[in-house]
Amino acid sequence: MIRLASATLAPVVMLAIMPVAAADQSQGQLTVRADLSYVPISEIEFTNRDLKYEIYDNLTYRGSLEYRISNILSIGPAFEYMARHISPDATFSEDIRLYNLYADFRFNHALTDSGANYFVFGLCTGISSLNEDNGAAGRGFLFYGVVGFDIALSKLVGLDLIYRYQDSRIDVEDRIYRFDGSALQAGLNYRFRL
Repeated sequence: MIRLASATLAPVVMLAIMPVAAADQSQGQLTVRADLSYVPISEIEFTNRDLKYEIYDNLTYRGSLEYRISNILSIGPAFEYMARHISPDATFSEDIRLYNLYADFRFNHALTDSGANYFVFGLCTGISSLNEDNGAAGRGFLFYGVVGFDIALSKLVGLDLIYRYQDSRIDVEDRIYRFDGSALQAGLNYRFRL
């Protein structure tokens, strides 16, 4: 088991400590991101009836502000919002709003000498809040990992193409909402220095 864990972590550690190209002067850079996140399947469970339903095609709007504290690490706050109608069966129909507020920790490895294209991986953690139109609400813990690419479209604008695996559970009265599993994230970012 230890041998498997070290074999799995070795490439990640090596990538993180590899020297970044000399042309990469991204430390001190601020990045504003506007993305869409697509979660193919989420779930609602009714604990009093022992029933589970899948909710398909969840789309969230995401914004973040990241500060590059070194050539390989950026951190910052992020926010996500989703509003949709769900009707898993004839007995329940509701408009819901999901708010996620979390901290982003992202490692960036330059893929080119220009330091403008990156392989990225990282972790995010924070709080999820879900409100139903009937007045019921709940909060839960959010955690996910990301891996993907930040590709330069120009000197200041980049394209995010990210895969993420997430874990989020929110209890609302006799219902448990789960936004777990794979998700795709894509959007634009704007990079500038203070």
